[in-house]
Amino acid sequence: MKIDVLHALEDLVRIYDSSAKMVFREATDNALDILATEIDIKIGKDSNGKYWISFEDNGSGMDKKTFESYHVIAKSTKTYGKSIGFAGIGAKVYLAVGDFVRIFTETCCGNESWSSEMYRKGNDLMHSTPKKSSRKKNGTYYKVLINYTDYLELQQSLEDWVKVFCNNALLNGIKISVNGKSVKPWIPETSKTKSYIVMAENKKFPCKLHLCKNDLHKSKRNIEYHINNHFVKGRRPDYYDQVKLEFRNKWFVSVEAYEIADYLKTDKSGFRGGWWKYGDAIEKKIFKELQKLGLISTQTKKAAAPQSLAKAFEKLLKGKFAFLNPNSLIGGLIGTKRPGPICGPSPRPPSKPGSKSPRPGTSKSGFSVVVSYRQNDKREGYLDPGSHQLVINSGHALAISTGQDKKAWSYHCTKVVVLILLEEYNKKNPISISKFVTTQSEFMDAVRAEVKDWKL
Repeated sequence: MKIDVLHALEDLVRIYDSSAKMVFREATDNALDILATEIDIKIGKDSNGKYWISFEDNGSGMDKKTFESYHVIAKSTKTYGKSIGFAGIGAKVYLAVGDFVRIFTETCCGNESWSSEMYRKGNDLMHSTPKKSSRKKNGTYYKVLINYTDYLELQQSLEDWVKVFCNNALLNGIKISVNGKSVKPWIPETSKTKSYIVMAENKKFPCKLHLCKNDLHKSKRNIEYHINNHFVKGRRPDYYDQVKLEFRNKWFVSVEAYEIADYLKTDKSGFRGGWWKYGDAIEKKIFKELQKLGLISTQTKKAAAPQSLAKAFEKLLKGKFAFLNPNSLIGGLIGTKRPGPICGPSPRPPSKPGSKSPRPGTSKSGFSVVVSYRQNDKREGYLDPGSHQLVINSGHALAISTGQDKKAWSYHCTKVVVLILLEEYNKKNPISISKFVTTQSEFMDAVRAEVKDWKL
């Protein structure tokens, strides 16, 4: 079998938002991966009217063998899961943009220096024979001829991209300059910071929480994931609306996710499916830290779910649907709450002297299903990370649409409960959409059979 390499590269370029961002990210990714402490980026137009961008780092450089591998498409000297650059493509993927592209590379590893030029000849990707270079400075320099559209985008966005994608690198002392101007890191004015480690599936995730004095720009998400000092993705957590209004836009957490680099997407803009078994544990820990700081609202009143439904849930989750039992998913026990409105978790009796306090969600009251009116929350329901209560949002439009009809309300509550339990199960045990839908249907039918006054 043969492969159309140029077509493959064109597909890789389209993975990115733009070819300008692609060449920037691939170049800086490689520099950070080899532990460069300085990256000098320049952009300009030569005497022949051609536009270009260059990158120079002070990393270890390449010896002859590594430099020869550098010219092979999709051959990488890095190990997938151990770095952010792993595809063996790098900035040379820009060759797919047009036949005008030229990439000049010069490298020095200390005792030897090499240079070459990559270019297009029709649909063929070519490179000159590597030759010895007079470069004395350790590191790698390469210059890419780019089109006018990318030149304009890079000229306008380079400094901003450095601050977005490489801010952690800047904060950790790595020097990055654009056209001779040193880029300063973005440093928020904070009232409190806290560093801690989250353990998830035997992997360590260093986190740093920042509580800021002023509202953050909308581009700063509440949780940022980084690998090797390079930004991967930002997320607004599911419990965003549970944070007190005055603090919602004043906090963010930086997570170093090096241990799940093997879940990176090719364009490094996020993680592949399956990563959430780590992300869920990380974000639940963040919730507890926010709770300790008093940032989580406790003012929303909750009421017990209908008792007949609660009993049906309890019976089924100890029987046929035990695999969805929250005891195995989050450490809670199935149970029911006393009827009537409550505010926050129900009180526990005082512990006997010398006894250990029960772990959250493992008290006699255990895991419970409650109803809460949260009109501005877009979720139909959620698992409260603090109390382990499964909350049905009666303020959601679909909940409101059930009106006063008890059967419709029972149907809605059951649907929300099984969806949340299936989502929790899927985080650690990914299942197909078909299995997800079938299980949902079977669970709802089983509840209907248990609740005598629910005859739809």
